[in-house]
Amino acid sequence: MNSLDTLARLYDACGFRLQPMMAARILAAPYAHVILQKNVVRQHDEIAFERKMFRARRVARLISVLPFVRAVAVCNSLGFPMVHEESDVDLFIVARAGRVWSARWWVTGV
Repeated sequence: MNSLDTLARLYDACGFRLQPMMAARILAAPYAHVILQKNVVRQHDEIAFERKMFRARRVARLISVLPFVRAVAVCNSLGFPMVHEESDVDLFIVARAGRVWSARWWVTGV
């Protein structure tokens, strides 16, 4: 895929239409290839974020019905939309007072 196709896809994703004159000016700019590469990487990161959040929601719903679990939240890199394809999903689990080890046993068992 060439730079013009990539640029057109980025504009379409944002809901804009790429004008030929604007495309020529952007592609003629110094460091245009670096900007386009960073935007493509950013799109891949956004897709990874959506996929990981979907999975985290499913797991959080499952964990939230376990005994002694009071709340489940995402944290670390997934809490801020700064994930990459190799990022893991970190969950913050709040247990009932005095039942931390019981909740841990149930969550780990699942």
